Amino acid sequence: MDASDLVRLPPELYRPIVEYLGLSLYNSNSKSYSALSNLSQTCRAFQFESERIMYRRIHVADNTQTAYKVFKVLRKRMAYVVEDLTIWDVGGVEKWDEWYHLRSPRKVVPPFELLVNLRALTLRHRADKLGLSKAIVDNSMFDLLESTLPHDILTSFRCSLTLRSEHTSFLKHQSSLRHLFIKLRAPHHTSLITSPDHLRNLVSLESDWETSPLVLRRHPLKALRIISYDPFSLQFWRPHARTLLALHIPEINSALNSELMMILDGVPQLRLLSGIEFGADNRSRFVGTALVRVLNKLPHLEAVAVDLESSSRASQKFIDTIMETCKCPNLGSVFVSSLAPTGGRYEMRRVVDENSESRWEQLSIARSDTSGWWTALVERFVNTGT
Repeated sequence: MDASDLVRLPPELYRPIVEYLGLSLYNSNSKSYSALSNLSQTCRAFQFESERIMYRRIHVADNTQTAYKVFKVLRKRMAYVVEDLTIWDVGGVEKWDEWYHLRSPRKVVPPFELLVNLRALTLRHRADKLGLSKAIVDNSMFDLLESTLPHDILTSFRCSLTLRSEHTSFLKHQSSLRHLFIKLRAPHHTSLITSPDHLRNLVSLESDWETSPLVLRRHPLKALRIISYDPFSLQFWRPHARTLLALHIPEINSALNSELMMILDGVPQLRLLSGIEFGADNRSRFVGTALVRVLNKLPHLEAVAVDLESSSRASQKFIDTIMETCKCPNLGSVFVSSLAPTGGRYEMRRVVDENSESRWEQLSIARSDTSGWWTALVERFVNTGT
């Protein structure tokens, strides 16, 4: 097929061709991105359709030359197609009492005012990966969000920085927000959290153990992911957790057996339990039979998520014990995340064959599903019910 043949393609074929090429783009396939980029240079029709896919989800480092080029294209013609924006390396970091600012002062301004179809916004920093003790918030980023981001467009906001009350002001204007990942610097009583006029449509929260109970008291959440845990916090949020359908508690192990029993008494409708840990260290090892006794208290449980520190025979036996002895009638999925060098993420799913007999089948998980792991599980077991 030469260039003259492409010109004669029926108009209705351009979009299916581009979308077929774009399927693997969300699996972090750089070859797919290159293919779309090359295709966009063949003619205007393919340019429009290719860029519509390429700019739908954007991952860019803050205040860089690359960000400048991307935002220039958005301002010129493509801002309206952006649905998911991740900006990383936001702000600065501190190490050993010295400050390291990331590309400061600000020279590149995101065109928030033009992103009228933006649904998901993520702000990330590198402090954790670099072994640094503290991330420094870039106030200019949150000033821009407050002054330029259109109201009532976001359904998801995630930020790995620890924020002060003034940094959350823009979220008061996002009444459609359903998923929120936020860490607040003490005191936590920001009006975003304490006022019933905000976060009215919130379904899923990822936060620290101090912020979580403040939200639960005012909003009947369906999903809660606690990113830092203190057993003493149970007395604060457990009385308000009966609406939860999905719950993640970090490092659930045998040492937390009694606390876990208390938690599960307060969430009778739970469908997804995440954070179960199994490792070589006896202090972190959760004996399979003990865990099953806990899980059997949840008649509506459909899925559990397990973190394995190794791919040893004992780890596999732990998974087998859950699948073979758990009596939860609706349990159909065991999600396994292995930290071993040869490990990865996979799902053990119960399937029914033509003879109406059930068996467990291992399914791989695409790379694109791992970055928004918790959100993907919530979408599957809470929002869609499948």
